[in-house]
Amino acid sequence: MTALVELATGTDAAGEPLDDSANAARHAIALAREHRPEVMTLERKHDLSLAALDNVREATLALYGVIVDVMESKWPDRWRDVRPCLLTAASWVGYDFDGRSDVGWIDTFHKRLKDQAACLQTVRAEVDAICAMAENESESEGIRASLSDLAALIGQPLEQAGKAVEAFADMLGQDPATVRERVREIAPQVVDGAARRLSDP
Repeated sequence: MTALVELATGTDAAGEPLDDSANAARHAIALAREHRPEVMTLERKHDLSLAALDNVREATLALYGVIVDVMESKWPDRWRDVRPCLLTAASWVGYDFDGRSDVGWIDTFHKRLKDQAACLQTVRAEVDAICAMAENESESEGIRASLSDLAALIGQPLEQAGKAVEAFADMLGQDPATVRERVREIAPQVVDGAARRLSDP
């Protein structure tokens, strides 16, 4: 599926144009495989929903960039006053219990943790990118210091979220007794990490 989409759009997953070698590689994949529908497991559906949400996020950021550029060109003295409304996109894939027997609370909690870890990674990447842009600007020293502090704050819950994701991934398909024991093991770590969170639950 991914190779066909990239061939159709002429870009890779990051939105970069395909060069001749990348284009040929995807043609080889398309020719070598049967074009039957993928096996749509719950995990695959969830991964596709996250990819769609990530595309929405990138498109929204691009839209905000256009808004700010237009404001700056037309109202150079006022463009910093613009406050674009925040757009929200959501998916229930992997979380909906209603009428389903293949989605347990462990599945839902595991996927929620994956979402949170991915969000933290995105924010951390944005902070790092801004820090890099201001690296050689002497007047940006205060900004760099603040962003470095923010990056450190993000790093702590990101590490904790990663460990929790791994722990709950190991619980998938396990018997209830094993799940309860594993939850007892990691629950104190989650509670102890509350003080390092960026916001209240």
